[in-house]
Amino acid sequence: MSFNIHRWILWFAAAAAGAQTSSQPVYVSFFIHCEASPIRGVPMDVQFEPYSGQGMPPRHQYIDKILDLCERYRFKFELATTPLFAQQLREDRPEVIERIKRLKIPISRYPSIAGHVLPPPIGELRQMPGMRLHQLRNRQTSWERYLENEWLAETRTLVPGWRLEGERLILDNPRVGTPAALEELPEYRIPKDERRMYSGTLALEEVFDVIPLPAFPPLFQGDTTRFNPSPVQRALGMNSFRPSVQPFAAFPAPFQAGDRRMLDWFKQHFPATHPLHADAAFMYTHDYQGRYIGLNLHEDLIQFILSHPDQYRIVWPDPEEVQYRPEHRPRAFFQQTHGVSSLEQVRQMPAPLALIRQMDPSIPIREVTRSETASPGGWQKETLFTLSELGISSAGNLPDFLRPRTEWVSREAVFSAARDLLERTRFRQAMGVLPLSVKAGGQTWSLNRTFVALASYLEQFALYEKLPAGLSVITDVLGPVQAEPDREVDRLQGVPDEPFLNEVNLLHAVYETAEQVRKELKIPAKIAMQISRGRAGNYSGRRSQVNPAEMLYAMAEELALMEKVGLPDEVEFKRVRVLPEQAGSGPPGWVIEQAWSKGLARPALEKTIAREEIRHAADFLLSAWTAGHLGHTEDIGGPPYGVALASGKRFSLSDVFQALAFSLVEQKKTGRMPEGVAIGELLGPLDYPMYALRNEPVYNTRLLRGGWQPYQMDVRDFPAPDLINVQGLPGPGHGGYEGFLGAAPLMASVERAVERLRATGIIPGSVPVELPQGRKYPQASAPHAYINAAELLWAMAQLYRFQEVLGKQDDVLLRSCRLIKDQLHAYIVGLTPVGFTRAVYEYRRDSFDWIEQTPAWRIERTWSYR
Repeated sequence: MSFNIHRWILWFAAAAAGAQTSSQPVYVSFFIHCEASPIRGVPMDVQFEPYSGQGMPPRHQYIDKILDLCERYRFKFELATTPLFAQQLREDRPEVIERIKRLKIPISRYPSIAGHVLPPPIGELRQMPGMRLHQLRNRQTSWERYLENEWLAETRTLVPGWRLEGERLILDNPRVGTPAALEELPEYRIPKDERRMYSGTLALEEVFDVIPLPAFPPLFQGDTTRFNPSPVQRALGMNSFRPSVQPFAAFPAPFQAGDRRMLDWFKQHFPATHPLHADAAFMYTHDYQGRYIGLNLHEDLIQFILSHPDQYRIVWPDPEEVQYRPEHRPRAFFQQTHGVSSLEQVRQMPAPLALIRQMDPSIPIREVTRSETASPGGWQKETLFTLSELGISSAGNLPDFLRPRTEWVSREAVFSAARDLLERTRFRQAMGVLPLSVKAGGQTWSLNRTFVALASYLEQFALYEKLPAGLSVITDVLGPVQAEPDREVDRLQGVPDEPFLNEVNLLHAVYETAEQVRKELKIPAKIAMQISRGRAGNYSGRRSQVNPAEMLYAMAEELALMEKVGLPDEVEFKRVRVLPEQAGSGPPGWVIEQAWSKGLARPALEKTIAREEIRHAADFLLSAWTAGHLGHTEDIGGPPYGVALASGKRFSLSDVFQALAFSLVEQKKTGRMPEGVAIGELLGPLDYPMYALRNEPVYNTRLLRGGWQPYQMDVRDFPAPDLINVQGLPGPGHGGYEGFLGAAPLMASVERAVERLRATGIIPGSVPVELPQGRKYPQASAPHAYINAAELLWAMAQLYRFQEVLGKQDDVLLRSCRLIKDQLHAYIVGLTPVGFTRAVYEYRRDSFDWIEQTPAWRIERTWSYR
């Protein structure tokens, strides 16, 4: 059971001209999250929250105090509530319901029927026979059947999935999910009251006489809601009118503002060119064990806001009370839409399928494979879906520049490229040096493109024993960035004397490598390959580690041979350097990538970014960063696609990272901020530590409560804590880290990053950071934390701006961020997250924050995009 005075939204809408800010205020809105719905008269040890069954549960008793504040200070909040909570509140405190209606408090529909309460006091859609989510997605039930049952769940009280034997709760009920009759309501501790025959959206409409807004509706232009009404909810009136909203564009970087210090800090420290929202949190009256922990309403914050009307204002959804207008009331909607004049008639209606399909034709069907596992208590089975089965992927929302290009390549072009590579590779003292580019018929190919094309054709032969006339191949990949070229010889390990490659072993290595390249969009630095000693000899040792240049030359040998005789055969393995002869000098990672991708003989010339441009770039980052809500949304955000200045100039994230880092280091060294800094062409944070999960996280649709449910995985498949820790700021929990850090420890991390990027030519994926004492790191195995490149970039933008605008350094706000904003992020808990222990449900402590493994090519393309 959970009843939250939840954090909600604060908007900072001050405008700025240079260092001057206008008098536009900060906008504050409070949100109350009401979903607790206990089972009446059931012993307290079988419910999520201790409750005697008499009167209001302890955690409900603060609502009077909230309403007192509303009347005293003349503001409103948004009430997001479950139908059960509203019905029980009316039975316990009918005067509170009337007070809410009199004050015209905005009412929104919490996404589920019963909220987080376990077991649910009444049946829900997923408890109806045949209505498992997998049955709809696997077409084992029809969409029409699903709509009919959802209509029942949204209009009528359903029998729950439990029954009572005396005072003993049995988690089993053969009638679960069927509509309950009035006479049997007392069997489930529901008052025998005709009004309790309503459920779902219709119950909220009956209690408050308004059509509820979707939970977490948008307050401002550009704000988005995660919970959209279902087709059935639309047919019951949700989204039938547009509530009035505040005309401010949403700023995407929220912060928590539970005290005056946070408000004042942002007012002073952040660029005021765009609105800014933040989360303001109230506290519970009681914890889940029923202990009184007090109630912090932050009344002093409200007083502070109201005492500075020129700087701060409290706002709320639908300030013009559109929701309460007669023409938008439920009866008016049902008369106009369904031709009925009472809610009782709606409750008795069959599902209007044709109208529902007309209003919202979306059908969430996806083919999946069902898997089941018994919970630790053995009392239920759980239907689990992997991320892939749920269709969850970051690839679907990517902009075009983050999608690798493909090109049709002919067999003749591949043969031509193989011949040219063999003819133009020069050998000195048995060590080969590749050309900078390869001629393929009438085209010039880079080494990357040549590698992919040759590997793709040989892979096709390995699979189908023939070379196709033409093939579509990926042409956008990274070179072997992690290769470590030795000045004398690119020697890896395990290559015998007189080395030869059997065609079967070569094709096997090609198949493995081609698959890896497609997945990572990067040519590997090391390739495992079985090499024989002597022609047709045997070599029983472990597979050799060769570099990609050596494999490229071997593939060209094989294709040239096949062009002559039509069949593959053994070829001589030759040692070849990774770097072409004229590849130039510079940081090794950058030089190798440029040589293989573009054939450049030297690094691009440095360019200078002026001090004023760096300042505007810092302002842009702080205004355009997507930072999410650090809550149930699982949205920890990430950087924008490049930096665009008002002058029309564009810089990449890598450009601005260098400019900020070099400037801050110079300022610390000399005491003066440089008038400009020279930056070079670097690679993005390709060394960011990522991992592929051994098994995909799964999502338990049966346990879904309130629109949010953590993903689950066997704890034995959890990544090592060190690997999680090094990805960035600590975060386990459905959200992430947020906290202040002084300038000195941040500068230590900046200096570490500068030292790394100068040595490698690559923006460091993460560097150590010393966080304030007392901060807990649930998954950290060392006392030190790490800050990733994106988190450091956002922090450096703040520090630079403080120096330029305030004339001094100050604390910066650190936040958990993705390396690129398109990565998926999820809170993963041990399978199964909810256990039934001594009749009390509790979350497991085993958990970690998972950030999706992203191809290195996509990281580089994002960080180099201008």
